[in-house]
Amino acid sequence: MRRLLATLGLATAAVTALSGCLVSTVSAPAGDGPLRYRDEVFARIVTTRDLTYGSAPDLEGDPVSLTLDLFQPRGDRVSARPAIVYVHSGGFAGGDKAEGAALMAPMVRRGFVAVSINYRLLAPGGCGGSDSISTSCSDAAAAAMQDAHAAVRWLRANAVTYRIDKNRIAIEGFSAGGVVSTGVALLDDDEGTSGNPGFRSTVRAWVSIAGGLPDGQGAGAGDPPGYLFTGDADTTVPSQWSIDTAAAIDDANGF
Repeated sequence: MRRLLATLGLATAAVTALSGCLVSTVSAPAGDGPLRYRDEVFARIVTTRDLTYGSAPDLEGDPVSLTLDLFQPRGDRVSARPAIVYVHSGGFAGGDKAEGAALMAPMVRRGFVAVSINYRLLAPGGCGGSDSISTSCSDAAAAAMQDAHAAVRWLRANAVTYRIDKNRIAIEGFSAGGVVSTGVALLDDDEGTSGNPGFRSTVRAWVSIAGGLPDGQGAGAGDPPGYLFTGDADTTVPSQWSIDTAAAIDDANGF
């Protein structure tokens, strides 16, 4: 957990791009501290748990209620704040939105709003290693991406209530959640019907920890910038997915 928190700290620079213009390489903003979005300027966090953001069918066709936990900096008065959707790990078979509380806390203390989502877990046998691209795992990943799209739309649908800047929404995830986050950013052919129709599903930035997509699929010119972090000792999500995704993004954008 300490290593993961450190990794997510490194990713802060990528998501900090939400506070201003997005470029291919983002440095921490300069200036005397404390500086919002760079420094932890809020000491406390307000947590609202189990908000419903949508509904979608399980493998038997029965409806699954989709819920999220919302984290806001206590005492914040800014009227339009950048937001982050966090997607948990678990091989599309397990895991829970509770994972996001500690991992998003450093970002919330910097002035972001964050939500950590539950999504449909439609691969009961789990996904990882050689099974990661089986039909059941691909279908489960696609369903999870649809649910995450609905969470992005939920933030826009409730932007006034929670003082969200509709134009500055990012998505971040770990392992299976990293796959989902990459897919939400790069794949736009099936945004699903899990909730909140009529609002955009696009994100401004994304972070994938041990995620990526097979063969770098979906990367195109003009996709939102992202941050990929991987390791070649990962036996669950092949590091080659992140390598291929990064290469495909570079190729699509002429880097």
